[in-house]
Amino acid sequence: MILCVGLGTYFGKQCEKHGMVVRVAGDTIMMAPPFIISPQEIDELISIYGKALKATEEKVKELKSQHKK
Repeated sequence: MILCVGLGTYFGKQCEKHGMVVRVAGDTIMMAPPFIISPQEIDELISIYGKALKATEEKVKELKSQHKK
């Protein structure tokens, strides 16, 4: 089993890279969207979250492949 310490931080940095600020506490991700938010802004938030999640998934695959060597 591979231990992926710091993936929460990696995910947070990926969110920031795409313009969304999140708070990272270990592997817990917290976001605080405004109370007044448009449907388009929600779509953008979900899109950025998805991009960050995909990048994190790729990082895990990379770490797993390095571990096998």
